[in-house]
Amino acid sequence: MDFPSKTRLIETDSQVSGTASLATLAGTEWVLRKLDGQEGEALPAQATLTFGSGKVSGSTGCNRYQGIISEGESATSLVIGPLITTRMACPEPLMAQEHAFLEELGQAEVFQFLLGDLVLSGAKGALVFSPRVD
Repeated sequence: MDFPSKTRLIETDSQVSGTASLATLAGTEWVLRKLDGQEGEALPAQATLTFGSGKVSGSTGCNRYQGIISEGESATSLVIGPLITTRMACPEPLMAQEHAFLEELGQAEVFQFLLGDLVLSGAKGALVFSPRVD
């Protein structure tokens, strides 16, 4: 089958515009968009993630947390923890979200960007964050 020229793929040159590193994330704020298959409004509350110099912090949707973040063995690998949290009691849907969120965040090993979102992935699964827009 012969395709018209406008439907053929054409190879083009690509340019590297930078490399990913934890420094790329410093000073950025993110809102949890996907956790354990739940997305957006299906999540009980809005969890957040903020990157600082060697630290992460934010809200689980119930409590505040913070912890240390360091580089892993490659440019996009990372080590998070230990994480500490405040200890307020919240209704069960929020407590379940908090537990799952902190567990996955503490086990995240790799970060990547996907269509403008930040994806942290590890043994337990992946967390998807969108940039915080105020």
